[in-house]
Amino acid sequence: MYKPYWSQNILDEAISNLVARKISAEKAKNLEQVMKAAFPEAMVEVPAELEEAMRNHPKDRHVLAAAVMANAQVIVTHNLADFQTDALAPWNITAQSPDNFLCELFDAYPDYPAKIVQILQQQSQKYKKRSLSVAELLELLSQQRGANLPNFVNKIHRYTA
Repeated sequence: MYKPYWSQNILDEAISNLVARKISAEKAKNLEQVMKAAFPEAMVEVPAELEEAMRNHPKDRHVLAAAVMANAQVIVTHNLADFQTDALAPWNITAQSPDNFLCELFDAYPDYPAKIVQILQQQSQKYKKRSLSVAELLELLSQQRGANLPNFVNKIHRYTA
């Protein structure tokens, strides 16, 4: 449905943010290893000079540079303010919130809704303490700090009703 891409710098920042949110460093590093194993083709190398050439917010230039190196079409982020259209346009890249990205993905092809619900069902069964229903997983996702997926959650609820 889509291919994720990241640089080591992006992963380092993500791990640091998880630890700042009270996730243990060990669990955060384990997540990084799981991500790398699941998507070995996702890692991109970013030349320093490319990062310096980016014109979006300085603290997020590494993200745009990674997207350029990956020939990505979309940067998925809650931090849309740091990815202004004029900085992305020369690279034919847009920025979308996770909610908008997931909604567009859901609507992209006739078979995607069923596939997405199937993935959510599989994910809901992988919780270690107890399996969750898709509705419980969606509730959990909607309550997580920073998740903010109201439109996507509503699409899933309407589709599964």
